[in-house]
Amino acid sequence: MNTGLLTSFFVAGLMTLSIYSFSRGVNENTRETVAGANNLNALSETAEVLTNDFNKIGFQATANPINSLSHSSISFVGDIYNNDNFDTTTVRWYWDLNDPVTTTSNPNDFYLKRWGPVSESTMGETKIPVTYFHIKYYSGDGSLTTNRSIVKKMEVEIIMESGEPYRYTADDTPVFHRTAWKRIFLPSNINLLF
Repeated sequence: MNTGLLTSFFVAGLMTLSIYSFSRGVNENTRETVAGANNLNALSETAEVLTNDFNKIGFQATANPINSLSHSSISFVGDIYNNDNFDTTTVRWYWDLNDPVTTTSNPNDFYLKRWGPVSESTMGETKIPVTYFHIKYYSGDGSLTTNRSIVKKMEVEIIMESGEPYRYTADDTPVFHRTAWKRIFLPSNINLLF
């Protein structure tokens, strides 16, 4: 056989494998980038609503505005939107581990639910797929508390994963893109009045 011909086939094979590997890497990076952008958009929208709600805890309230609290839920009173038909209303945020998201293949997604005003004249429930939702409550001296009457600040953490995997590991385990958000709230109305 001709060694030049064998060398050409060998080099062509290596080039083909290199191009395939490069193309696969580019496709994986593209899927990860798209999943990340989608997560970031959804998380930004959720954070915007949550931030508005938490900053309005106790606004226009005449008593302790926190009705109930746990590490995965909070219910409170406040005048959430200035231009709606409601005065003070009850808003509840809770992570419902009994309601998994079935519209995607991610087994880690459960609905974070918000009950409260959704328009000028309508109360309703909003459901957001999240992988993790956790709230820590602090008293005025900075210690953790579960006593709703002495809560002065809250730390909220949310993690979202993509609904579909952007790649699979060598053992065929799906990998979902993850985006996290964390913020500490010091609602003026519970720090000044109560």
